[in-house]
Amino acid sequence: MSEFLFSVLHTSARPDAWRAVYHDWMGKAVRPEQVEYVLCIDPRWGFDVEDMSKYDTPLDNIRVVLNNRRRCYVDGVNLAAGESTGAVLVVNADDQFACDGWDEALIDAIVGKV
Repeated sequence: MSEFLFSVLHTSARPDAWRAVYHDWMGKAVRPEQVEYVLCIDPRWGFDVEDMSKYDTPLDNIRVVLNNRRRCYVDGVNLAAGESTGAVLVVNADDQFACDGWDEALIDAIVGKV
């Protein structure tokens, strides 16, 4: 069994936007301790890769992946998926925010309660 139930895969093109999206998804999760956040960054978009501690979070649930392929969303998502450990992958982007209780709603849908 994986360490995390969910892996949110976030390929970001905006160094100043990813953290707000991260906090939104974690703040709206019922069980954020079951969520791994895989952030795929690309220095060609202006991300700082010299000081990786800039990407630390209070929940210590973030995994940062460097995009060394094409500068595109698809390659970023594929890289993030390859590094994820969650049982359920959720694809995300800079302008996608969560609904309240998103993790619980997904569990309900998976086990057929919806």
